[in-house]
Amino acid sequence: MRVIAGEFRSRKLNTLAGDNTRPTQDKIKESMFSAIGNIVSEAKVLDLFAGSGSVGLESLSRGAKEVFFCDMSRDAIRIIESNIKMLKVETKCHVRKMSYELMLKQQKGDIFDFIFIDPPYENKIIEECLVFIEDNEMLSEYGVVIVETHKDDVFKEGYGCLYKWKEKKYGITRLTYYKKGITV
Repeated sequence: MRVIAGEFRSRKLNTLAGDNTRPTQDKIKESMFSAIGNIVSEAKVLDLFAGSGSVGLESLSRGAKEVFFCDMSRDAIRIIESNIKMLKVETKCHVRKMSYELMLKQQKGDIFDFIFIDPPYENKIIEECLVFIEDNEMLSEYGVVIVETHKDDVFKEGYGCLYKWKEKKYGITRLTYYKKGITV
């Protein structure tokens, strides 16, 4: 796995061995960042279920000012921290080993420009995350939430003020994008 573009372009990232995580493929990351464009520049980013941290680190490479990484796995946290150290971006990163629920509660009151949610495919918690983010106004006015799931997972057109902006399938993966808009 590597960083695709920006300051750290082509830098290889450490990943977890085995099948416990499912790193976001380069082609999916490239498509995702193309879709959201300049929103990442100077962004405050939340990477839930961060795994190796590749999406958050890609954000930093493309100009994000601050990234919050969250994962429950001790091994994932070690990999994220090693990647952060390798890229020398410690001052821009906040790494938390905790559940997504606790992370969202701790960050309640913070406003993010980009939120990436990528739980294990068999985990059905995305709607809970979207409702919490919307209820607590955690997304900036022009921000975007991107959800990575199995291609067969389909979500509502909206959650309060969050509306489904677009979605795209890549093999067994689906990306669903939410933005702020009129209450649905």
